[in-house]
Amino acid sequence: MMQLSINSPNISEQLLKLVNTSFSNCNYPTSSLTSIVLPIQKSKNVEQLSDLRPISLQPILAKLVEKFVHNQLTDFINTNKILYNAQFGFRKSYSTAQAQLAITEFIYKNLKIGNICILRHC
Repeated sequence: MMQLSINSPNISEQLLKLVNTSFSNCNYPTSSLTSIVLPIQKSKNVEQLSDLRPISLQPILAKLVEKFVHNQLTDFINTNKILYNAQFGFRKSYSTAQAQLAITEFIYKNLKIGNICILRHC
């Protein structure tokens, strides 16, 4: 289960209990499933819908649960080595620069031993 770091023990205990119970029972409060979507203008003159962008306001509980689930899934995926080593996107401490370096090293290594390399970008 998750741990929560809030200075008020009463609040942290209740929030933690709520989130852990929600996980254990596979039940999520329906009140936390609703977001308020507000249009925010991108430019000074709003003449079209494309001049607006939606902002979603979510309940705090929903954001906390999302963070808890993200942390647990990330820990599980990393601990069990589920992702392929060459998966660079959406991973902590992996970057596009590292992906480019891996491709460059692969091409260089194969060219050095006489192989023909073709890079196909889809």
